Amino acid sequence: MTTSFIVDLKNAQATKKLGKTIAESLTHHACLIFLQGDLGAGKTTFVQGFIQALTNETSIVSPTYAYMHTYQASYPIYHFDLYRIQHLDEIIALGLMDFITCESAMRLIEWPERLFSTIEPEMTIEFKKIGSIRQAIISTTHLPLSLA
Repeated sequence: MTTSFIVDLKNAQATKKLGKTIAESLTHHACLIFLQGDLGAGKTTFVQGFIQALTNETSIVSPTYAYMHTYQASYPIYHFDLYRIQHLDEIIALGLMDFITCESAMRLIEWPERLFSTIEPEMTIEFKKIGSIRQAIISTTHLPLSLA
């Protein structure tokens, strides 16, 4: 069963707060989260709030050139940015697939379409900008999620 939510995001602080709220609701659930949206849509801002809620990290940036950054909470957190990936073979050659499929870690993937539909996430968050309105469309399966 899929559960969906739409959240209006007024600014970057609201996007970070959404990341924090979701991280806190998943504290005991390592899972795979896909983050979709155009450049500048709020994916990395969301990740900043998410990781800050679970760790002491304050300097969280997108791993655009490194492809993956690792953080430690009560489980490992892997933050991926696959924007520069052109073929699935690159992910495999870089050794990223082992981390992407590691079910004992929290995995946040920006640009998941670069995985070429090889893996299904437990949650997908699509960041959209419609005029001056920004939204996060959250779809999840089998995860306890409260946005209260």
